[in-house]
Amino acid sequence: MPHDPELEQAVEKLLQKSEKPLAKAEQYQLMRKFSLRQRTGSETEQQAFVRFIERDPYGKQLYRQYTETRGVSVPTEAKAADSEPDESDHMRKLHEIADKIREKYPEQHLTKSAAITLAIQTPAGAQAYLADKQTRGIA
Repeated sequence: MPHDPELEQAVEKLLQKSEKPLAKAEQYQLMRKFSLRQRTGSETEQQAFVRFIERDPYGKQLYRQYTETRGVSVPTEAKAADSEPDESDHMRKLHEIADKIREKYPEQHLTKSAAITLAIQTPAGAQAYLADKQTRGIA
């Protein structure tokens, strides 16, 4: 493997004890970045990542530190509201039905997924679900 001074510096910095160590999600981003740099043309991103943490000496060190760090593993993106921005009108309708079911039966402590499963079983929910699948071309 070619010498990568940036990778070497990143590992040295990570292994130094500091007052503000890198968060686990930031460590993941580092590993991903360097594994993609070393990715061969025939590898998927996931294969390159695994090869990096299993075979590259610096990758092994980064991964060891990553597994010993507490916190959120993969960076999350904050979502505005409960619905996805690219959600279809049909899926929003299905979520509305699910929310009404959760409001109607609070004693059941339904998760969003469970409420959506029940919503699909209603006539309006089934129609919305099928319409969404058709819109996305998977029906």
